[in-house]
Amino acid sequence: MTHPYSNHPHFRRLWQLERKTDIIKFTIASQVVGLSDYGTFFVLFYVLHLGLAFSVGVAYAAGLTVSYVLSRFWVFKDDIGGMSYATNVLRYSAMLAVNLLLTYFMLVLLRTFYGMEPAVGKIVVGIFMYFWTYLTNKIWVFKGIQPGQKRRLVRAT
Repeated sequence: MTHPYSNHPHFRRLWQLERKTDIIKFTIASQVVGLSDYGTFFVLFYVLHLGLAFSVGVAYAAGLTVSYVLSRFWVFKDDIGGMSYATNVLRYSAMLAVNLLLTYFMLVLLRTFYGMEPAVGKIVVGIFMYFWTYLTNKIWVFKGIQPGQKRRLVRAT
């Protein structure tokens, strides 16, 4: 039995041979970003003893620039296809806001219900976020106008 969405074009394209290099590049970029995020979090929360929300927020911001630059100009550069910079930044910012909230609430849940230290929880959450972020980047954030597709204009009323 196959999943009902297995024939959806986005999911089929994820596994095409030429797209596997995107996954490899995304994995490398994720490691670079993850190290800067985790390192910042560890120093702020465990060394400087700052609050969880502040530490998560600042650590997230520390990886932001590296993540965007690697994603836009290296990992998904072939997918941008005519997307304006403003649209791309707006989409990326929206995704980051959702990811920040998900990260924080998942850490709180892991700590509250499972007694998991945030340092360990951050790794668990990071594994989930790897897959979530790849899919949102690939399907929405860095998906520009594809060949043969017309640009849609939104008119103000």
